[in-house]
Amino acid sequence: HFYKRFIMFTNTIALPEGGRSRIIGKSGAKIKDIRDVSGATVLVTNNNVNISSKTKDGEAMATSLVEKAILHMTAAGYLSREPALVFPSSSKLSLKADVKMAVFFTYNRD
Repeated sequence: HFYKRFIMFTNTIALPEGGRSRIIGKSGAKIKDIRDVSGATVLVTNNNVNISSKTKDGEAMATSLVEKAILHMTAAGYLSREPALVFPSSSKLSLKADVKMAVFFTYNRD
């Protein structure tokens, strides 16, 4: 069907102050990894990350990776310069995302 080609899954995530650099990464490496792993289009504006993908899974993966980067920034005390926060349940989510990224780059080499 003609209309199926234009269905996009989208999400917008608000960035905390200082969050742009955490999502973009050094020389754009972090955002490139998020795009490569998820297959989604990821655009960073002043205060938001705009995610769009042709698949629900791509949008969900990109959203998860962006939220993980923000969570790590918060946990490290990067935003408030206060002692690091502890998120016991985040370690499993973090490990799961890291494993997915490792599997992707291990088995999807050209």
